[in-house]
Amino acid sequence: PLLPSTVVTLHDIGYRYFPRSHTPVQRLYLDLSTRWSAAAATRIIAVSRHTAGDLQRFYGVPETKIHVIHEAPVPRTSAPDQDAAAAPSYQRPFVLYVGTIQPRKNLLRLIDAFARLIQRQQIGWDLVLVGRWGWLSQEYERHAAAKGLAGRVHFPGYLSDAAVAALMQKALFFAFPSLFEGFGLPVLEAQTTGVAVMCAKNSALPEIAGDAALLVDPKDVDDIAKAMLRLSQDENLRQELIAKGYENVKRFSWEKAARETLAVLEEAAAKK
Repeated sequence: PLLPSTVVTLHDIGYRYFPRSHTPVQRLYLDLSTRWSAAAATRIIAVSRHTAGDLQRFYGVPETKIHVIHEAPVPRTSAPDQDAAAAPSYQRPFVLYVGTIQPRKNLLRLIDAFARLIQRQQIGWDLVLVGRWGWLSQEYERHAAAKGLAGRVHFPGYLSDAAVAALMQKALFFAFPSLFEGFGLPVLEAQTTGVAVMCAKNSALPEIAGDAALLVDPKDVDDIAKAMLRLSQDENLRQELIAKGYENVKRFSWEKAARETLAVLEEAAAKK
Protein backbone atom coordinates (compact mmCIF):
# COMPACT_ATOMS: atom_id res chain seq x y z
CA PRO A 1 0.00 0.00 0.00
CA LEU A 2 1.07 3.57 -0.68
CA LEU A 3 0.12 4.84 2.78
CA PRO A 4 1.82 3.76 6.01
CA SER A 5 -0.24 2.06 8.70
CA THR A 6 -2.14 4.72 10.64
CA VAL A 7 -4.41 4.91 13.64
CA VAL A 8 -6.82 7.84 13.91
CA THR A 9 -8.81 8.88 17.00
CA LEU A 10 -12.22 10.41 16.27
CA HIS A 11 -14.10 12.11 19.09
CA ASP A 12 -17.49 12.92 17.62
CA ILE A 13 -19.47 13.72 14.49
CA GLY A 14 -21.28 16.62 16.14
CA TYR A 15 -21.18 18.77 13.01
CA ARG A 16 -23.61 16.32 11.37
CA TYR A 17 -26.11 16.89 14.19
CA PHE A 18 -25.57 20.63 14.61
CA PRO A 19 -24.41 22.00 11.25
CA ARG A 20 -25.41 25.55 12.19
CA SER A 21 -22.70 25.54 14.86
CA HIS A 22 -20.12 25.77 12.07
CA THR A 23 -19.51 27.93 9.04
CA PRO A 24 -19.95 26.26 5.62
CA VAL A 25 -16.17 26.15 5.20
CA GLN A 26 -15.72 24.52 8.62
CA ARG A 27 -18.42 21.95 7.87
CA LEU A 28 -16.79 21.08 4.55
CA TYR A 29 -13.39 20.71 6.21
CA LEU A 30 -14.75 18.58 9.05
CA ASP A 31 -16.68 16.32 6.71
CA LEU A 32 -13.88 15.82 4.20
CA SER A 33 -11.16 15.36 6.82
CA THR A 34 -13.25 12.87 8.77
CA ARG A 35 -14.22 11.00 5.61
CA TRP A 36 -10.58 10.83 4.47
CA SER A 37 -9.27 9.84 7.91
CA ALA A 38 -11.89 7.12 8.32
CA ALA A 39 -11.14 5.70 4.86
CA ALA A 40 -7.34 5.91 5.00
CA ALA A 41 -6.74 4.77 8.58
CA THR A 42 -5.74 1.19 9.26
CA ARG A 43 -7.63 1.31 12.55
CA ILE A 44 -9.90 3.92 14.14
CA ILE A 45 -10.22 4.69 17.83
CA ALA A 46 -13.62 6.05 18.83
CA VAL A 47 -14.01 7.55 22.30
CA SER A 48 -17.50 6.07 22.79
CA ARG A 49 -19.81 3.44 21.36
CA HIS A 50 -22.01 6.30 20.21
CA THR A 51 -19.21 7.80 18.11
CA ALA A 52 -18.42 4.34 16.73
CA GLY A 53 -22.06 4.00 15.68
CA ASP A 54 -21.99 7.41 14.00
CA LEU A 55 -18.91 6.45 11.99
CA GLN A 56 -20.72 3.40 10.71
CA ARG A 57 -23.94 5.32 10.06
CA PHE A 58 -22.56 8.42 8.34
CA TYR A 59 -19.40 7.10 6.71
CA GLY A 60 -19.95 3.37 6.31
CA VAL A 61 -16.88 2.44 8.34
CA PRO A 62 -16.78 -1.33 8.99
CA GLU A 63 -17.34 -2.21 12.63
CA THR A 64 -14.21 -4.39 12.59
CA LYS A 65 -12.08 -1.33 11.85
CA ILE A 66 -13.24 0.60 14.93
CA HIS A 67 -12.02 0.17 18.49
CA VAL A 68 -13.87 1.96 21.30
CA ILE A 69 -11.46 3.31 23.91
CA HIS A 70 -13.00 5.49 26.59
CA GLU A 71 -11.33 8.61 27.88
CA ALA A 72 -11.03 9.18 31.63
CA PRO A 73 -11.41 12.04 34.07
CA VAL A 74 -8.45 13.80 35.56
CA PRO A 75 -9.52 15.04 39.00
CA ARG A 76 -9.41 18.81 39.26
CA THR A 77 -7.08 19.59 42.14
CA SER A 78 -8.02 22.29 44.58
CA ALA A 79 -5.34 23.90 46.72
CA PRO A 80 -7.09 24.92 49.97
CA ASP A 81 -5.03 28.08 50.36
CA GLN A 82 -6.03 29.22 46.88
CA ASP A 83 -9.71 28.28 46.80
CA ALA A 84 -11.07 31.28 48.65
CA ALA A 85 -9.38 33.68 46.26
CA ALA A 86 -9.93 31.64 43.09
CA ALA A 87 -13.56 30.56 43.44
CA PRO A 88 -16.51 32.95 43.55
CA SER A 89 -18.81 32.63 46.53
CA TYR A 90 -22.60 32.78 46.57
CA GLN A 91 -25.08 33.56 49.32
CA ARG A 92 -27.39 30.67 48.49
CA PRO A 93 -26.69 26.98 47.71
CA PHE A 94 -26.27 26.43 43.98
CA VAL A 95 -26.61 23.99 41.12
CA LEU A 96 -23.53 23.90 38.91
CA TYR A 97 -22.84 23.55 35.18
CA VAL A 98 -19.28 23.51 33.82
CA GLY A 99 -18.52 23.74 30.09
CA THR A 100 -18.52 26.13 27.17
CA ILE A 101 -21.44 28.57 27.09
CA GLN A 102 -22.89 27.73 23.67
CA PRO A 103 -26.18 26.51 22.11
CA ARG A 104 -25.27 22.80 21.95
CA LYS A 105 -25.00 22.71 25.74
CA ASN A 106 -28.75 23.50 26.00
CA LEU A 107 -28.38 26.16 28.66
CA LEU A 108 -31.36 28.24 27.55
CA ARG A 109 -33.66 25.33 28.41
CA LEU A 110 -31.82 24.85 31.71
CA ILE A 111 -32.45 28.52 32.51
CA ASP A 112 -36.09 28.17 31.44
CA ALA A 113 -36.52 25.14 33.70
CA PHE A 114 -35.06 27.08 36.62
CA ALA A 115 -37.38 30.01 35.84
CA ARG A 116 -40.44 27.73 35.90
CA LEU A 117 -39.47 26.39 39.31
CA ILE A 118 -39.04 29.89 40.73
CA GLN A 119 -42.40 30.98 39.29
CA ARG A 120 -44.18 28.04 40.90
CA GLN A 121 -42.62 27.91 44.36
CA GLN A 122 -39.94 29.12 46.72
CA ILE A 123 -36.54 27.97 45.47
CA GLY A 124 -33.67 28.49 47.87
CA TRP A 125 -30.80 27.82 45.48
CA ASP A 126 -29.20 29.51 42.49
CA LEU A 127 -27.85 28.37 39.13
CA VAL A 128 -24.14 28.82 38.39
CA LEU A 129 -22.98 28.37 34.78
CA VAL A 130 -19.19 28.18 34.60
CA GLY A 131 -17.27 28.32 31.33
CA ARG A 132 -15.78 30.46 28.65
CA TRP A 133 -18.16 32.20 26.30
CA GLY A 134 -18.60 30.41 22.98
CA TRP A 135 -20.70 30.70 19.85
CA LEU A 136 -23.87 32.87 20.25
CA SER A 137 -23.12 33.22 23.95
CA GLN A 138 -24.16 36.87 24.26
CA GLU A 139 -27.84 35.95 24.51
CA TYR A 140 -27.60 33.95 27.75
CA GLU A 141 -27.32 36.78 30.26
CA ARG A 142 -30.05 38.68 28.42
CA HIS A 143 -32.25 35.58 28.46
CA ALA A 144 -31.78 35.10 32.20
CA ALA A 145 -32.54 38.77 32.86
CA ALA A 146 -35.66 38.62 30.69
CA LYS A 147 -36.87 35.70 32.81
CA GLY A 148 -36.44 37.80 35.95
CA LEU A 149 -33.43 35.79 37.11
CA ALA A 150 -30.87 38.55 37.56
CA GLY A 151 -29.00 37.66 40.73
CA ARG A 152 -30.18 34.03 40.58
CA VAL A 153 -28.30 32.81 37.48
CA HIS A 154 -24.56 33.47 37.67
CA PHE A 155 -21.99 33.52 34.85
CA PRO A 156 -18.54 33.64 36.47
CA GLY A 157 -16.82 32.89 33.13
CA TYR A 158 -13.78 30.68 32.74
CA LEU A 159 -12.31 29.55 36.07
CA SER A 160 -9.12 27.75 37.04
CA ASP A 161 -9.17 24.05 37.87
CA ALA A 162 -8.76 24.91 41.55
CA ALA A 163 -11.77 27.22 41.46
CA VAL A 164 -13.92 24.70 39.58
CA ALA A 165 -12.94 21.97 42.04
CA ALA A 166 -13.95 24.21 44.95
CA LEU A 167 -17.34 24.91 43.36
CA MET A 168 -17.89 21.23 42.52
CA GLN A 169 -17.36 20.29 46.15
CA LYS A 170 -19.96 22.84 47.28
CA ALA A 171 -22.57 22.26 44.55
CA LEU A 172 -26.01 20.91 45.41
CA PHE A 173 -25.78 18.85 42.22
CA PHE A 174 -24.25 19.04 38.75
CA ALA A 175 -26.50 19.79 35.75
CA PHE A 176 -25.41 18.80 32.24
CA PRO A 177 -28.41 18.84 29.85
CA SER A 178 -26.30 18.93 26.66
CA LEU A 179 -27.95 18.20 23.32
CA PHE A 180 -24.96 16.22 22.08
CA GLU A 181 -21.71 14.83 23.48
CA GLY A 182 -19.22 12.50 21.83
CA PHE A 183 -18.11 11.49 25.31
CA GLY A 184 -19.02 13.74 28.24
CA LEU A 185 -15.99 14.25 30.48
CA PRO A 186 -17.70 16.82 32.76
CA VAL A 187 -20.08 14.10 33.96
CA LEU A 188 -17.16 11.92 35.08
CA GLU A 189 -15.36 14.89 36.62
CA ALA A 190 -18.44 15.61 38.72
CA GLN A 191 -18.80 11.96 39.75
CA THR A 192 -15.10 11.83 40.67
CA THR A 193 -15.57 14.91 42.86
CA GLY A 194 -18.53 13.36 44.68
CA VAL A 195 -21.45 15.44 43.43
CA ALA A 196 -24.79 14.07 42.20
CA VAL A 197 -25.33 14.39 38.44
CA MET A 198 -28.32 15.23 36.27
CA CYS A 199 -27.62 14.86 32.55
CA ALA A 200 -29.31 14.36 29.19
CA LYS A 201 -30.31 10.90 28.03
CA ASN A 202 -28.92 11.35 24.51
CA SER A 203 -25.76 10.74 22.47
CA ALA A 204 -22.92 9.22 24.54
CA LEU A 205 -24.10 10.52 27.92
CA PRO A 206 -26.05 7.44 29.15
CA GLU A 207 -23.10 5.25 28.09
CA ILE A 208 -20.68 7.35 30.14
CA ALA A 209 -22.88 8.26 33.12
CA GLY A 210 -24.02 4.65 33.63
CA ASP A 211 -26.60 4.23 36.38
CA ALA A 212 -25.05 7.09 38.35
CA ALA A 213 -27.04 10.05 36.98
CA LEU A 214 -30.63 11.25 36.85
CA LEU A 215 -31.34 11.30 33.10
CA VAL A 216 -33.62 13.85 31.45
CA ASP A 217 -35.07 14.59 28.03
CA PRO A 218 -32.94 17.63 27.12
CA LYS A 219 -35.64 19.08 24.85
CA ASP A 220 -38.36 18.91 27.53
CA VAL A 221 -38.14 21.91 29.87
CA ASP A 222 -40.66 20.40 32.29
CA ASP A 223 -38.66 17.18 32.52
CA ILE A 224 -35.52 19.16 33.32
CA ALA A 225 -37.41 21.22 35.92
CA LYS A 226 -38.88 18.12 37.59
CA ALA A 227 -35.45 16.50 37.81
CA MET A 228 -33.88 19.66 39.24
CA LEU A 229 -36.59 19.96 41.87
CA ARG A 230 -36.34 16.27 42.77
CA LEU A 231 -32.57 16.36 43.16
CA SER A 232 -32.69 19.58 45.17
CA GLN A 233 -35.20 18.09 47.63
CA ASP A 234 -34.14 14.43 47.88
CA GLU A 235 -30.97 14.08 49.93
CA ASN A 236 -31.20 10.27 49.80
CA LEU A 237 -31.25 10.33 46.00
CA ARG A 238 -28.26 12.66 45.91
CA GLN A 239 -26.28 10.37 48.21
CA GLU A 240 -27.28 7.33 46.16
CA LEU A 241 -26.08 8.97 42.95
CA ILE A 242 -22.85 10.10 44.61
CA ALA A 243 -22.12 6.52 45.73
CA LYS A 244 -22.97 5.13 42.30
CA GLY A 245 -20.83 7.84 40.72
CA TYR A 246 -17.76 6.74 42.67
CA GLU A 247 -18.36 3.19 41.38
CA ASN A 248 -19.03 4.30 37.82
CA VAL A 249 -15.77 6.23 37.41
CA LYS A 250 -13.84 3.05 38.22
CA ARG A 251 -14.66 1.92 34.67
CA PHE A 252 -12.47 4.70 33.28
CA SER A 253 -8.73 5.28 33.63
CA TRP A 254 -5.96 6.64 31.45
CA GLU A 255 -3.86 3.58 32.30
CA LYS A 256 -6.57 1.36 30.79
CA ALA A 257 -6.89 3.68 27.80
CA ALA A 258 -3.10 3.58 27.27
CA ARG A 259 -3.01 -0.23 27.31
CA GLU A 260 -5.89 -0.45 24.87
CA THR A 261 -4.37 2.21 22.60
CA LEU A 262 -1.02 0.38 22.53
CA ALA A 263 -2.82 -2.82 21.53
CA VAL A 264 -4.52 -1.01 18.63
CA LEU A 265 -1.22 0.54 17.51
CA GLU A 266 0.47 -2.87 17.54
CA GLU A 267 -2.42 -4.40 15.63
CA ALA A 268 -2.24 -1.67 12.99
CA ALA A 269 1.55 -2.03 12.67
CA ALA A 270 1.16 -5.77 12.15
CA LYS A 271 -1.13 -5.08 9.19
CA LYS A 272 1.72 -3.40 7.27
